[in-house]
Amino acid sequence: MRRIDSQLTEQKQLAKQVLTWISFATRPLTTTELQHALGVEVGHTELDKENIPDLKDIVSACAGLVTVDRESNIIRLVHYTTQEYFQRTQNYWFPCANKEIATVCVTYLSFKTFENKHYDLDEDWDKNSYSSASSLTFSRMQEASSGTNIITSTESEVSKTAVSLRTSREDRRTTSSPGAAGSSSHHSHLSKGAMESDCETESDCGTDAEIERRSERHCFFSYVSAYWAHYVKAAQMEQDKLVLNFLKMESHVSTSIQEVIHRWNTTFGDDNEEYYSS
Repeated sequence: MRRIDSQLTEQKQLAKQVLTWISFATRPLTTTELQHALGVEVGHTELDKENIPDLKDIVSACAGLVTVDRESNIIRLVHYTTQEYFQRTQNYWFPCANKEIATVCVTYLSFKTFENKHYDLDEDWDKNSYSSASSLTFSRMQEASSGTNIITSTESEVSKTAVSLRTSREDRRTTSSPGAAGSSSHHSHLSKGAMESDCETESDCGTDAEIERRSERHCFFSYVSAYWAHYVKAAQMEQDKLVLNFLKMESHVSTSIQEVIHRWNTTFGDDNEEYYSS
């Protein structure tokens, strides 16, 4: 750390941001996820690609403390004892880690690209795609919560919706199998144009393939969707203006919920009922 502190101000700031993310990430980050995290500018409504740091600069600024696993593309500290040390001495080296990460996560989720202007979400959620489910989850979360409980309610409603939506999708697959009566497309709530093409905005995704393509275009979206509430609670930012403004943005919150529900269903499938119900 003395070597880092002896660097130029810009390099020192970059190194401490990198070490903050790597040391306190909820799961290991890929190099591109970290680069996009570092490229987020608080107060901006989109990601400026010119602000994304080069990987060589990231590694160099950290003065030998980080390394990249070439097979997994994971960037990590060179030794697990380094992470243990940073976590043990967080109040000294990274006293604002959770707040800084939470602020980046919520800023990213508030980007204009995740705003939904095209969906009609009035139909019964369990008969439609992820978009209806996530919208209703948002409504239920708002109705069930007040004050600091809003974050906990978000996580609870997402978990319950993931179970119900999975069951609904299984039922649709059964009824839409060859010869089944009453089969219908789960795109019924979409406009004709949306059915014929890819999602027009990043929140217009209604199918698994569209959601996956969105995640590929915005590689940091899956991480922040899953863990923003964790950092907000850890930093005690439930009443922060940035967070409250985000929670008022139904389309943005619903898009984030849609990603989490999709990721849970595709990752855990039918073999993790306890995970969904916890």
